[in-house]
Amino acid sequence: MTSAPSPLLAALRRYWLLLLVSALVFGAAGAAWAFTRSATYTSTVKVLVNPLIGTPFSGQAGKAADASLQTEKSVAASSAALAEAATKAGGGLTGAALKAGLDIQVPSSTQILQISFTAGSRALAPKGAQAVADTYLAQRKATATAEVANRLELLKKEQADNEKAIIDIAKKLQTATDKKDDAAKTTLQSDLTSLTTHSTELLGSASELRRAPLDPGSVLEPAGDRSFIRVEGGAGRANYRFGDDPHGLGVDHAPAFDPAGRYL
Repeated sequence: MTSAPSPLLAALRRYWLLLLVSALVFGAAGAAWAFTRSATYTSTVKVLVNPLIGTPFSGQAGKAADASLQTEKSVAASSAALAEAATKAGGGLTGAALKAGLDIQVPSSTQILQISFTAGSRALAPKGAQAVADTYLAQRKATATAEVANRLELLKKEQADNEKAIIDIAKKLQTATDKKDDAAKTTLQSDLTSLTTHSTELLGSASELRRAPLDPGSVLEPAGDRSFIRVEGGAGRANYRFGDDPHGLGVDHAPAFDPAGRYL
């Protein structure tokens, strides 16, 4: 004899469709709320770093170059640089907020800084990353320009001192010639030759400095068109690419899912 189903089982059989739909609706709403609540946007700018006088990376090779680029990375992330970058970015961004969301990497065996900034706003992420890159390059150029000016000033002073020494030696040489002091003449002529040669070297150094390149580097991939944005929320994430449209984003590809239904 078959026993009668329990009231609970009977209710489940009668309302299973309603219960399933309700679970799906509330589950989707909860997931959407969690996703929206924790969404973050990351923009990455790639910067090519040129060798530059007066800066950490001034033309070294091998391990020395790797070490100097790590120092360049520290310079780009310095408090002074980030404070200036925050002002450039606007949007209420502060140096502290920039530092909190900043990540700078130096790919192995390259002269590239990958500057990434993560923010809770898709508009602020690219502004922050681009401002850090622009500030870093501007400060490098200013540093090199000041270094060249300082070295030229030192050379100018050294040249002036050298010219005074030449005049002094020339007078002494004339006196030795008048007195027919051959020993003194020989010594003074040698000194005069050395000073004249040094004067030529100083002029050459100054000329070389004036021709020194002052290009700090360049942005290879600006935040406005090729930077990827990662949106993370709950158990999912999706990657987007900035569009050329200055007012928003263009989706580079539709979000992909793994077999478990999670964003890839």
